Amino acid sequence: MKEVFKYVSIFSIIVIAIALIFPAITNMDGEKEKNKYYLKVLKKDTCWIYEIAKNDKVLIRQEYIPAIRGKQVFKSKKDAEIIGKLVLNKLYRNQIPRLTIDEVTANNITFNNL
Repeated sequence: MKEVFKYVSIFSIIVIAIALIFPAITNMDGEKEKNKYYLKVLKKDTCWIYEIAKNDKVLIRQEYIPAIRGKQVFKSKKDAEIIGKLVLNKLYRNQIPRLTIDEVTANNITFNNL
């Protein structure tokens, strides 16, 4: 009987510990989600744009290809997504989300060379 009581006590302690720890773990995951950046690629008229948001607030709305002379639009969803991901990666690395012409051309983004 003592042995059964011992196992029930251990099991009860484990269940209580899990019950106390689980909300803290799920809350930590929720905090991570709140601080996560999101990339959205959208169709606008005949071109594509990207937006980067955090906590449901748009931080960057890019209608033109960055670092390229003139107001040149993204001609494909893929191009807007590639550049958006480059900017997103810079944000996650705590860098200024600015691109150079070399970064744009290295990813074979379609644009008119002015």
